[in-house]
Amino acid sequence: MPFVLSAPLRGLITGDDKGMTDYVREMALPGDAGIFGPGSVTWKVLSHPSTLLGGVRALVLQSLDPLTVAGVARHSRFREEPIGRLRTTARFVTVAAFGTTEQITRECATIRRVHDRVKGVTADGRRYSASDPTQLLFVHMALVQSLLVAYELFAPGGLTAEESDRFVLEWNVLAPLLGFDSVPLPDSRKNLDGMLEEYGRGFQVGVAAAEAFEFLAAPPLSPAMRPAYQIVLVAAVGSLPGYVRRLLPGILPSPSRPLTLLAGTSVVRVLTFILGPSPAYEAALRRVGA
Repeated sequence: MPFVLSAPLRGLITGDDKGMTDYVREMALPGDAGIFGPGSVTWKVLSHPSTLLGGVRALVLQSLDPLTVAGVARHSRFREEPIGRLRTTARFVTVAAFGTTEQITRECATIRRVHDRVKGVTADGRRYSASDPTQLLFVHMALVQSLLVAYELFAPGGLTAEESDRFVLEWNVLAPLLGFDSVPLPDSRKNLDGMLEEYGRGFQVGVAAAEAFEFLAAPPLSPAMRPAYQIVLVAAVGSLPGYVRRLLPGILPSPSRPLTLLAGTSVVRVLTFILGPSPAYEAALRRVGA
């Protein structure tokens, strides 16, 4: 029964109804433990279904940055191929967490080549570049904070303060591979939150952001998936800090703290039952003999 329910969701996210994509199968082949390994906080967090809620939260947060959202709006095909962009993002996060060092290096090199082509000028005359270290750092911090918050709030047991700090430091290892090691990096969870809030002084909802929020409010999902997605969206938006939520348009939910926790913990329990163990996590465990 769980597979019957999980197949459409895994197919949506990865393109394979069992989650056994080419890059996941490669993870099971002989190789090193990758950048993180079985004792890392990253393997603990990214093997959990709360990652899905963290991913949606990160997209909402990233859409508020005029430079980042301009690059997405003008240089991606998310309007024509929204599912393709979702799968590309899922691939990067999965490979970064569970791939071998060679896989991760190759994936980051591919992303850098794509980023090199994404540059231009916003409607108000500001230059943007997906290869700019400051922009890259913002996108990175939004993702790291979102994955952390989703696990802390919605996964049983959450994380200790030491584990949260370690997660931040673990993901800093990707900075030289992606090209933002020339700027100061967060060295703790508190530092991460502070740096994101400081960057957030430039957040605004322009035309491109409004378009992104319209998509996030009602993506092209099958009728069967829409109710569950709305619960995910409630939890993801409700977990954002106040300075972010005050900027969001009315088309996105604005749940109370109790409703956020109820929605998040409930949908994570259901996802855990439906999806079972992460295929990528299991492949990585087989690779390292754990």
